[in-house]
Amino acid sequence: MKIRFSLPYRTVFGQRIAVCGSLSALGEWQLAAAPEMFYDETTTCWAVEVDVPETSSTLTYKYVLVNYQTGAQEWEAGVNRTLTLDATAASALHVTDFWRPTAKPENELLTNAFTQGLFRRPEKKEAVSSQLIADSAKKTSAKKAPAKTKKTTDTTAGQVIFRPLVPRVAPHLGLCVLGSDPALGAWNNKKALVLSDADYPTWHGAVALKNPSEPCYYKYALWDAAAGHALTMETGENRVVEPNALAAELCRLRHDDDYQHPDAWRGAGVALPVFALRSANGLGVGEFSDLNLLVDWSVQTGLKLVQILPINDTVATHTWVDSYPYAAISVFALHPQFIHLEGIAPLKDKKAAAALVSTKAALNAQDFVDYEPVMAAKWKFLKLLYQQEKKAFLADAEYRAFCASQADWLVPYAAFSAWRDRFGTADFNQWPADFRQPGDLPARTAETAPDYDEYGLFFFLQYHLDKQLQAAVAYARSRGVVLKGDLPIGIYRHS
Repeated sequence: MKIRFSLPYRTVFGQRIAVCGSLSALGEWQLAAAPEMFYDETTTCWAVEVDVPETSSTLTYKYVLVNYQTGAQEWEAGVNRTLTLDATAASALHVTDFWRPTAKPENELLTNAFTQGLFRRPEKKEAVSSQLIADSAKKTSAKKAPAKTKKTTDTTAGQVIFRPLVPRVAPHLGLCVLGSDPALGAWNNKKALVLSDADYPTWHGAVALKNPSEPCYYKYALWDAAAGHALTMETGENRVVEPNALAAELCRLRHDDDYQHPDAWRGAGVALPVFALRSANGLGVGEFSDLNLLVDWSVQTGLKLVQILPINDTVATHTWVDSYPYAAISVFALHPQFIHLEGIAPLKDKKAAAALVSTKAALNAQDFVDYEPVMAAKWKFLKLLYQQEKKAFLADAEYRAFCASQADWLVPYAAFSAWRDRFGTADFNQWPADFRQPGDLPARTAETAPDYDEYGLFFFLQYHLDKQLQAAVAYARSRGVVLKGDLPIGIYRHS
């Protein structure tokens, strides 16, 4: 199969562009062996054609800007590009790409805040229930089995494949292509080619043009499925698919970007520290679970973003001075004050459960966050829950996975916190020498260690804090609200 890569890009003297990728024809990710592209003055495009073996099925690649005067190399931004190939479907493939710059304001639209929150695609509903499937199977068991679905590739002969990168599409809308060719509706907004969002924020659609030997002018537009027509098209000049003299053999793939919105996206939000989100469910202070209430309020008032103050662990002295959120003892660990105790498990001891209820009522009756009593209560009941749940959580596969993935910071954090409490100070300069320069931390904090519970408490704490924060983030995204954090740019001297 022959693949022709085309990239519109204006360079300056001394610059060249290469395409580097996973196959030998593209250098096998070795830039020195990657093919250089050639510049066409008339089209202002860089292009190169390579031969790909018929056995190839997947190709990954990226473009690289090389300055031969300075030796500088600049790889385009984003993840590796991917092509799914099938040499039996087409003998030639023309790929039109566009350079992905690193410093581009629109790149913000590709972050999780937008793709998983504000523009989150609705969950796909099951077409039929499992019972309907079973009933259907009984009825059709004697019939001829349906033909297998042909594997989707990027190389269907005679087609133009549109794969635009467009994150800014409201969840209730879709994306479509309108164009001059009858296959694209001949500019009729009810006959557009509707694209699939299966790989959102990349969309996908394919069509065989009715008049492939003529230029096809087109634009992308938002699609209203409920109304059955396209809405206002993107602004700017028409895009164009050049005439194709090899319609039967050639497949053309267009990785379009820069959807021309008529305006910039705008949204309003609210900023509040988590400790201020007090509710009857909390223990005298706002907790991660209370973020859901603020999200609900944001939805009701039309706000799109919730920003919070830093939520890092600042426990150094076990006094009120630890309430200052900009003196973190860890850049990763979350603050114990935000744990929702009942979210871990209900206390089984009746006296302890009753004590929690009465303590909660007393602390919630205060018109301010009484930090020291709040933290004393959190530690008291957290330690009871740790002992109650220890056997179960040590056997929990999710807990094991969390510890394994976070071990780089979690193990030293647990050791630091345990020794802070053991020696009554976070100033490690005052600790015994063996603790100022500890040896094998994983071994010293292992479950087999005689003092494991000192460390296990903090493993347990951070696992549940992370779990509760993740749940709050997921809830916010499900309601189309972004949860934005804040970083303390300094760190506590004893940390």
